[in-house]
Formats: sequence, C-alpha cells, structure tokens
Amino acid sequence: MASGLTDMEELLGRVSNPAIADYLKEALACYGTGAHRACIVMTFIAVFEDLRTKTKLLATLNTQARAISRDIETLANGQKPFETKLVERLQSNELISELQGQRLKQIISHRNKAAHPSGHHASAEEARYVFFEAIDKYLRHPALSTNHAVDRIIERFSEANYFPDNNMTNIRAVVREEVSGIHPEAYDYMAIKVVGHIGSADATANKNARFFMSGMAAIDESAMRKVVMEQFVAKKSSDPVFGDEIAATLSSGPKMIEIANSTTKSRLNSLIEKVTEGTESTVPITRMKHPITLIGAMISKLDESTVFPTFQGSVDKILDKYWRNPTIIDAVSSSTKAFKQLRRLYLEKAGSSDFATANDFAAALPDLDQKLAEKAPRQFAVQVLGSVCVAAQTGAYKAKPLRSSKFASIGALRAKAIDYIDEKPDQATKALKKIGIGGTAADFKADYLAPPDADQD
Repeated sequence: MASGLTDMEELLGRVSNPAIADYLKEALACYGTGAHRACIVMTFIAVFEDLRTKTKLLATLNTQARAISRDIETLANGQKPFETKLVERLQSNELISELQGQRLKQIISHRNKAAHPSGHHASAEEARYVFFEAIDKYLRHPALSTNHAVDRIIERFSEANYFPDNNMTNIRAVVREEVSGIHPEAYDYMAIKVVGHIGSADATANKNARFFMSGMAAIDESAMRKVVMEQFVAKKSSDPVFGDEIAATLSSGPKMIEIANSTTKSRLNSLIEKVTEGTESTVPITRMKHPITLIGAMISKLDESTVFPTFQGSVDKILDKYWRNPTIIDAVSSSTKAFKQLRRLYLEKAGSSDFATANDFAAALPDLDQKLAEKAPRQFAVQVLGSVCVAAQTGAYKAKPLRSSKFASIGALRAKAIDYIDEKPDQATKALKKIGIGGTAADFKADYLAPPDADQD
C-alpha cells in the first residue's frame, strides 16, 4: 500500500484548486487507513464539486452552460441528487465529450456501490483507479472542454488590435492568456478553427490566425505541440501555399519536429527549401518565417540527429543563399556539423579559382569579420585569410587590396590569426600548407598580417 499511497500523493500535487485538493486529502487519508469505500466517496464529492464550479465559470461565456448551472444549483441547494443530470446535460450540449460522460458515469457507479448497502467491498485497486481517473481526466484541468469558448476566440480574429504588435514574445503571451481557460481536449478543435482562417480573404483575420498559430507553437507544452503538428504542420506540409506560415510556426516551436513522422519530415525539408528559394531580400531577418530565423531555431532547440541528415537539403539551401549575412553565423554556430559546413563553404569561396566567387567572398569578408572572430576557431582565422591571399595571387582583384593592406579592414580575424601563429606556430604552418601556402606561419604573418608599425621595427 505504501507505493500506491506515494503515487496518489504525487497525483494530488496536480490539483491547483485548494478547495478541491482539500476533499482529495481527506480521500487520501481514508485510503491510508484502509477505508477504501470512504476514499471513493470523497473522490466522487471532489469531482462533482469541481464540475459544478467549472460549469458556473463557463456560464459567464455560454448560454447553454448558464441554463445548466441554474438548474443544477437549484437541485444542489435543495439537497437533491444532481450528478447524473449534470453529466447528461453537459454531454447533450457538447460541453463534455461522450467519452468524458462515460467516465463520469463510471465514477458515479463506483460511488453508488461504495456508499450504499450493496454488498460491494471496494478494494485498494478500485479506490486508486477512481482517484487516478478523477484527477488525471478532470481535476487537474483548469476548465471544461468546450468548443464554445474556442468559438469566442475565433470570432475576435476580425479585430485589428487582437495582437497589439508582431513581437513573438508578446504574441505568445496573448495566446497563452486566451487559451488559459481552454481544456486540452478542445485543443484539436481550436487548431482546426485557426487553420480555417489562415489564408482568409479578410486580411485581419488571416494575420491574426497566422499569429495565433505561431503563438500556439511557441507555448512549450507537449499537448499544444501535438495538435499544432497534427492539425496544421503535418496536414499542410504537402501544400507549398502554406510554406511561409509553416516556416513561421516551426520557428516559433521547432521542438514539434521531434514528433513528426518520416513522411512529414521529408515534406518539411522540401517545403523549407522552397521557402528559402522564394524568400525575397526585402523580408526582414526578424520575421519568424525567414529561413535564417528558422534554421537558427531548429539548430538551437533540436539535437543534431534530428536536423541531420533529414534536413540537410534545407541547411544546404540556406547556407548557400545567406552565407554573406553575418546573422547566419549566429544561427548555426551552436551546431558542430552546420557550423563546420559553413566554415568549409567560406574557405572554398575565399580561395576559389573562379574570380567571381573569390571576389564575392572578399567583398563580403569585412561584414563577416567580427562574427567569425567571435565564433570560429583560431585555425580557421589563419586559413580564411590565407585563402584570400591565394585568391589574390591568382588574380582576384577584390582580394588584392585586402592582402596589400595586410587585412586592415579585417581586424578581428587578423588579431585571432596572429594570436594562433604566435602561440602554435607549427600547427599554424600545417594549417596554411593545407590551403596551398608554403613556408612558415611566421613568414606568412610577416608578409601579410603584421601591421605597418611592426614593419618599421
């Protein structure tokens, strides 16, 4: 009995309403003394006191709930049985599901056998079952499952100030507040309704639906991630029309990718590639749908085994398109594999024998300098500057002034390269040899890195 009692104590911790928890503590005390019938009766009282309270709360939003609450309160105040009638009225008005109604009637049946002279002897297992069902299916949830409360939310999507701004933190806060009274069993219905407004001819409703879906994804709860994946991401991943919205949703809640099946992941990879190809240069990187934001969210929140190899195509597309943007360095630097791929791409472009490619990199390097110096290893600093020198030697005209100025405009990487050469000259020499530069690292430093005042010494 000790282990069962411990489990029940843990269950009790899920109930936030102190008045209901008080009933359950009494039920638990009964169980601990072997009074299993009393435990069932006290649990029953907790369930229906809770259900009455939640019906009263729902009555402020819903006319059907208001009528039910009025009738039930009349019965309860007159000390008349109301429990079965309450279940039937809630179920017939679709304020609870058929399955919920069946489970509640089972609890009523267990209580009737335990409370009346039926010859039934309640066991410890039966008491634990009723206690568990009561808490897990009802008492731990903040409100009744109701489509009507969801409908009230959806109706307001036409309001221009529903989301005061497009800041993701604020969007998540609005959605969290709006769904705080929604039972998790209504999440599927809510997601379906939201999806139905994405792409709406009403521009305001469309925007609010898109923001709401991203806000749902940003709520880091397994039940919410599941419905967003199942009702939106998975269902719409085969339709490129929803590419931007899905990209924004995944940026907001990338962990939902972990529960996607292999087919959905394959579709998502293809969809992200298409979104990357189609994203205009005018789209701000701060937008949740931007490929840099998306890949950064995925890499920061998911294991590499989830990103690779499934999303390798997406990573390739994003790096190939956005390598010039310093933000991409922050986005992928937390991934050993992705950041190594980006550094390899930089080295290939820096020392390319194709003049256009080498010149393109040389022009971009001053903007990349600070971020690369912050994130990349010192050996890379030596190799990337060495590769620019190789390109200059073969005629890349934009690489030549970088080399001749001894990388004056690339101060952060230059300082990092000098530091590596001074501390580990042998390793630096080997690193330079790999990119086709002979001699020692000290020679390279003197020829291409030493600042002008050092030449005069």
